[in-house]
Amino acid sequence: MWTVIKPFRIYLLIALIVTHAQAQIPVASKVAKALPKFYFGVKAGTAFDKLHGVQPSYSTGFNGGLIGGIEKKKLGIQTEVLLSYVTYSVTGNNLPGLDFHIIYLDIPVLLECRIVKPVWLQFGPQLSIKMSASENLLSDDSLKKGFSNSYFSGVIGLEARLPAHFRLGARYKYGINTYNGPVAFNYAAGSAIAGGQAFQFYVCYLLL
Repeated sequence: MWTVIKPFRIYLLIALIVTHAQAQIPVASKVAKALPKFYFGVKAGTAFDKLHGVQPSYSTGFNGGLIGGIEKKKLGIQTEVLLSYVTYSVTGNNLPGLDFHIIYLDIPVLLECRIVKPVWLQFGPQLSIKMSASENLLSDDSLKKGFSNSYFSGVIGLEARLPAHFRLGARYKYGINTYNGPVAFNYAAGSAIAGGQAFQFYVCYLLL
């Protein structure tokens, strides 16, 4: 008799454990859906930059780095740490073919909201820190040093969330006080203070 009851009790215990575990799966699924989603990835892209009121046309630059964020349903926050290579080309009457090459550390912090799946609107401030600056003609450093060591920009753009962890996006950026130095560009604006603006296009790949 005992030899029959003992295996039955073991089977009953196993059945209770399995049933309990199955009952917990919907609960765990609901908890997972209630929590915000974290993500982390890499980003690379190209940009077309110019100094507003000083540079007549856009110059091509590049950027790349890391992105990370948190989102829930239709809202989120994303921050990035990027290295950007920017060229400002100036051709005034006294400065033909003068190119400034600037490397910035860019840190945007952007609010996100989903417009329509899979497109998200992004907007917010960006801090740019000058890492290095060089130019191709002048031995005088006064113009080169006129580029601010750091400045803030306003950023707005659209991003598409694609399958296989890819994202594509486009942004517009306008910087405040990007250049604050000697008046030597000889343009109609005639201002020593100029804001940098850019159109950016990029691709991201999420690692997490």
